[in-house]
Amino acid sequence: ITANVWMAISAVCCQALLRHRDAVDGELRQKIDEAIDRGERYLADESRVNRGRNEDVYADAYRLDYLAHRMKTIPAGPYRKQMRKLMSSLVRKSGDRQDDAGFWAHEYANAFCTAVMVQGLLAARTAGTLVPKAILTKAGESIVAARATDGSFSYGGIARRKPSAKSLVNSSTRMPLCESALFHLGLSD
Repeated sequence: ITANVWMAISAVCCQALLRHRDAVDGELRQKIDEAIDRGERYLADESRVNRGRNEDVYADAYRLDYLAHRMKTIPAGPYRKQMRKLMSSLVRKSGDRQDDAGFWAHEYANAFCTAVMVQGLLAARTAGTLVPKAILTKAGESIVAARATDGSFSYGGIARRKPSAKSLVNSSTRMPLCESALFHLGLSD
């Protein structure tokens, strides 16, 4: 999983650099721009992703999120087309990896990595990349199916057990992520 985790972390780091570059100028901004350039070469290198292995969902979701924000700053031209092509490829690959129930998996199918993928796909769509509605519909249905009546989310797949205080506590870090994805899909208030 290491290659996929490194890809996800690199996307998050590029996002942080991009969001803060305008707060500085001079030599520091130049260093940030150089780091972003190196980071983007890394993010675009598909040979650095270990496809079909744990955590590749995060490698794609966080790259989509970064690229969607980056598209706002790239002027028209060949580089913008290259980044748009990468986003389209990541969307297509994510659709290929979505299971029949609508989940994505890291080690196994679950709502919380599905929610992360939804956020990346929605960011890509906002940036103008075509995201098939069926992918998002299935994802939303899967996240809803993982929600128990008490608002907790199953650790893996569809919620099958009776809610308990322990499941609610154990779900506390998954709940905001999953509810946010559902909210942005129009499936939660």
